[in-house]
Amino acid sequence: MTDELAAGLVADAQRDLPQPLGVDAVALAWALKAVCFAAWSTAPARAVRCAALLAELQARAQTPDHGDRARIEIAAVAHWVQGIAHLCEGRMGPACGSLDAAHAAFTVLQQPQHAAQTRVSKVMALSLLGQHDAAMRCGLDALQQFVALGDELAAGKIEVNLGTLATRQDRHADAARLFRSAAVRGARARDRSLSIHADIALANALTWLSDFDEAMRINRRARMRAETHGLAVAAALADGAIGRIALHRGHYHAALRALAAASHGFAQAGASPQQCIEAEAALADAYSAVNLLPEAVALYRQVVARALEIGAPVEQARATLDCARAQLRLGRTDEALQGLAQARQLFAAQDNAASVALTDLALASAQLKAGRPADALDSAGRAGAALQRSGVAGWQLEADATAADAAAALGLADQAQRGLQRVLQQAQALGLGAVELAGHQGLGRLAASQGDTVQARQHLGAALALIDRSRLALQGDSFRSAIGAQAEEAHDLLVRLSVQGGDSPAALLALMEQGRARALALGVQDSSAQPADPALDPLRLKLQWARDQWRLAIAEGDTPLEPLARRVTALEQAVLQAHLRAQLQAGQPAGTAAPAAAGSPFDTAALQAALPADTALVAFHLLDDQLLAVVATRHQVRHHLQPVPGLGQRLAGLRFQIDSQRCRSPGLQAHAAQLLARVQAHLQALHRLVWAGVAPLVREHERVVVVPHRSLHYLPFAALHDGQGWLAQRHEICLAPSATLWLAGRSAPARLPRRVVAVGHADASLPHVDAELQAVARAFGGRARVFSGQAATQAALRTALPGQDVLHLACHAQFRADNPSFSALELADGGLTLLDAQRLPVAGMLVALSACETGLSHIAPGDELLGLVRGFVLAGAPTVLASLWMVDDASTARLMRGFYSRLAAGARPAAALRAAQLALADEGAHPFHWAAFALHGQG
Repeated sequence: MTDELAAGLVADAQRDLPQPLGVDAVALAWALKAVCFAAWSTAPARAVRCAALLAELQARAQTPDHGDRARIEIAAVAHWVQGIAHLCEGRMGPACGSLDAAHAAFTVLQQPQHAAQTRVSKVMALSLLGQHDAAMRCGLDALQQFVALGDELAAGKIEVNLGTLATRQDRHADAARLFRSAAVRGARARDRSLSIHADIALANALTWLSDFDEAMRINRRARMRAETHGLAVAAALADGAIGRIALHRGHYHAALRALAAASHGFAQAGASPQQCIEAEAALADAYSAVNLLPEAVALYRQVVARALEIGAPVEQARATLDCARAQLRLGRTDEALQGLAQARQLFAAQDNAASVALTDLALASAQLKAGRPADALDSAGRAGAALQRSGVAGWQLEADATAADAAAALGLADQAQRGLQRVLQQAQALGLGAVELAGHQGLGRLAASQGDTVQARQHLGAALALIDRSRLALQGDSFRSAIGAQAEEAHDLLVRLSVQGGDSPAALLALMEQGRARALALGVQDSSAQPADPALDPLRLKLQWARDQWRLAIAEGDTPLEPLARRVTALEQAVLQAHLRAQLQAGQPAGTAAPAAAGSPFDTAALQAALPADTALVAFHLLDDQLLAVVATRHQVRHHLQPVPGLGQRLAGLRFQIDSQRCRSPGLQAHAAQLLARVQAHLQALHRLVWAGVAPLVREHERVVVVPHRSLHYLPFAALHDGQGWLAQRHEICLAPSATLWLAGRSAPARLPRRVVAVGHADASLPHVDAELQAVARAFGGRARVFSGQAATQAALRTALPGQDVLHLACHAQFRADNPSFSALELADGGLTLLDAQRLPVAGMLVALSACETGLSHIAPGDELLGLVRGFVLAGAPTVLASLWMVDDASTARLMRGFYSRLAAGARPAAALRAAQLALADEGAHPFHWAAFALHGQG
């Protein structure tokens, strides 16, 4: 009767204590306590409800009807449960007060078992407050009492808490002993929950001690048991533990998926705030490991804020340190150093020597990057000495690798080599993939500086192979492209060594391809196979609403913009985070059409066989002040290397001249001939720097596929001028992110452009959009579907696309250099972003983006181009027409009319674009009006 009443009262939040109770008040108090303890780790809200009911029961008990002992016992239970409720709410100070009151009351009642049990919860509260010594004393005292009372279950629970406390102080060997003992006690007491939780905690300690195989075995068994018995929080704990093991071993995709599952599992199970933020911090660690640094920083900041909110200084300190380390890699040195100082102060206050040493290690990395190798060597040595006592091999090896890099920078080659070889051997033995990568890269750099080309190539090649294995295992374009940052330095050095070593042009091209747009080659897919992402829809709607409010505020001018801008930025981060988690939860799409050999060496002979007789492929690679070009044709592969002094300044000068044409004032147009001469001078200088050496190698070829590199992606190749004419007069030109992608695209049958979807959304600044749409429609006769004005929505676009051959989009566009994923085409119902584009069913279609700056991209490491073109390529479009700068509406409409009239008449896209561009150029038009557009892909 009492148990049923307690359960009913907790289940129904609107139900009050009955009048009269109808049951013994003390028995009801203990029944409510039982409900609380059964629920608090899986359903915290039920624990809070129990505390409220017990507070009411305690107030009701203050009557003569209840004896002194009954009143004290009810109060003791109420204080105990209130302490648990405070723990669930993250209020650690009040939790300690309530638990002390409960302990005092049970002591008065001479109930040592219950008095000792209140200490178990207090250990948790003290540790979360950072009072580790007090927590350890409290826990050891309770453990002795439980052992004396013969209570195996209670003794096991306090050992778990003490082990957790030791873990927070980075005393992992001590923690492992406590967890192992707790697991044994749980088994003896036949308590599945204790046994499983202790096993997971033991596996975590073994992970820190680098016993990965045993840790994984224990975790998998624990997860299976947790799932079998419906213990959702325990299953999420096991997922998190499995993810951390995978992260230590460099198995990034497995780590990301498991950690995302853990975060989701904790949220679904209503786990404690502490467990939720620990899971978010672990997921941020995984983002950082694969170089998704802005996303990692955003997530670390959320963890710091949440840790401050619930009073968890350990989690606050760790997230502050890890956030600072990510900021260092982003080049945000001042913010990073400030974060390191804060983290060091927090760790010192907790008397956590190992974590203080970790901040010193991060400082050493900052000093090395700042060109202070002597300071870095000192900091790394100090950190290494302290970390040696932690028993965490990964930390120690990281310190040794940093010290070796500092020694190399100081010219202490022998010391550096010995240190790096030792790091590499131990990392390989322990299966620490990230540290192994650092060892190979360090030894490769060192060997190259000493002129040992054979060793340098061996180590750098091994580093690239490790990165490629990780990339191949990762799911999702964002993850694959981000990890390329780890490969860029090694790849550049390998190319340089290959040039210096006199390797054949075919070998040079194969090596260049080893680091060129690798993530994009793995990510191209049929968008119809991409899973829907309904969880993102509410966030997208909120983001669109916030953007609309921001634009309205700009127009009206009477609303503060900064809060709205912050809101937009926060929602963009939320959408990105949700998108990343959706990628991790999704399986490999069935329609994936990425090159099967994306992880294999590039086959230059296969490229030559695929090149038509009239086509040459030119792949560039910038090596500081030199430009390497490899030219492949059906019959031969040749290369050209030349210095490119002032290339960056010339590109900037060209852009200045192009941008000056945005002004339509009659006064400026009166100097049209002079302005044309100025831009032509820049284009002639760039022709000499970039193309003059290549020109003799492609003279006999009508078509040229250009694979740019870094800043050359911003060069309008068609407008290069040799003093006699434009490059477009010599060749049809199309661009490709890599030879690998161009070759893969040849396997798909060419689709004749017969049916078109033309979508346009304009305002007063785009008066020619409707005329452009009608011109496109006329070129295709009755085979065109046109959506303009308010009908130009994403929903209409997605519905109309299946079965079409061409998609034409005429609208405003914005390239977001700060966040390329939110570069967007503005349609009637909001922005079509890169994330949206890659989900459109455009496989096999020609996509024309008749808008401003649609071809601009952020060039990420590994020559991964992050912009709108990437979204459509990822969706499977073999050819994308896009612009490099803010185009003129009227001249764009004319260009598109010429392009589509020729395309509909049977010309291939590159020939149609070339003819349309030259028609304007022949009229004397400035390149601003005709050279912005380029074809990406097959052409």
